[in-house]
Amino acid sequence: MFRPQLPHSYVGCRREPSRTHTLLFLLLLAIMSLGACSSHSTSARKAPPVQQVPDSFFEPTYPAMPVVIEPGDILTVRFHYHPELDVIQTVRPDGKVSLTMFQGITAAGLSPEEFQTEVVRLYSQEYVRPVVAVGIEKKTTAQVYVSGQVNAGGVKPLPSNSTVGQILAQSGVKERDADLGSVMIVRKFSDKDFKVYRVDARFENGAERDIYLAPNDIVYVPRNAITLIGDFVQKYLRDVIPPQMNVIWGINTDLTSTPLLK
Repeated sequence: MFRPQLPHSYVGCRREPSRTHTLLFLLLLAIMSLGACSSHSTSARKAPPVQQVPDSFFEPTYPAMPVVIEPGDILTVRFHYHPELDVIQTVRPDGKVSLTMFQGITAAGLSPEEFQTEVVRLYSQEYVRPVVAVGIEKKTTAQVYVSGQVNAGGVKPLPSNSTVGQILAQSGVKERDADLGSVMIVRKFSDKDFKVYRVDARFENGAERDIYLAPNDIVYVPRNAITLIGDFVQKYLRDVIPPQMNVIWGINTDLTSTPLLK
């Protein structure tokens, strides 16, 4: 009896894709494992150590530091016995102000009391025991910086006693991509002293407490692991594996519908 023979190419079509898919799947697992190890070793080698959040961060009065004069602040300088010398001055970008009789006096970085002492010292050269009062009529708006997986990052005004949760709500977190359990806060204590803190900003069922931000904090929202896997599929595997795996699986299977790779 005549038995039609299947072409060699057709016979291979049922076996070869299965092996190809298996190899690609193993390759994906291997690359993910290597990437995780590489990322871990790189971060351990180069990144600054992540600090434990101190209890003071949960207090609305933090940071308890003296107010200092900054460029852009509007100062009032009043002379008790010589009102003709009274001035209202905006601190220049170089941190200096100009008063009657004395020009280019450094004010930035000083507290109002320290600047007042300096003004008294200068005017004591011309007047006997001058009585001076220095105040800040308008303070430069404090700011924080938000970046990472947010829709509206950048510089944000920081009203008094603002928290991480409030700033993230203003920034529009990308909830599908963001890892809110590992938000990073970079806090600067001086020109050469800053620390990095990991914060759980999910606030699930009151398990975590919100944290008060300080001026010039940097809030970074990292990406979650599922998003990173999805990026790998999008960039590297989609051009190799056809989206429809009918031949291999025998059913309609779309990579984008696989929960792990979504």
